Amino acid sequence: MTPENPDASGSQTTGVLLVMARPPASIGDEEFRAWFKSHLPEILAIPCFVSARLLEIEVFASAPGEELPYRYLAIYDHVGDSASAMAAIGKARAAGDFVLPDWFGEFEGEHYLVSWTGQPA
Repeated sequence: MTPENPDASGSQTTGVLLVMARPPASIGDEEFRAWFKSHLPEILAIPCFVSARLLEIEVFASAPGEELPYRYLAIYDHVGDSASAMAAIGKARAAGDFVLPDWFGEFEGEHYLVSWTGQPA
């Protein structure tokens, strides 16, 4: 989506949050996918977020024998600037609006995820 293309709600998407992730060592893919899919509506409850989806990624082209460090890509489209969107996530989290599993500290603290924000160039 680009700023010129409104989403289904008519909002103009102006930025994106990309999260690359893999399950923590303590859980399997099924548990991880189930939690992440339940987390997408929590993100969409934040007014600036207009779409969210989770993709399982596979190697398309890479150096021989090279494995992907992450297996999932979450894409969150939002309106407004990325700093405001990230602040809104922080506010929702501080308010207890997210159901975080017991393993979330491991997920967040042990390099099981990386994230980037982007704005139109």
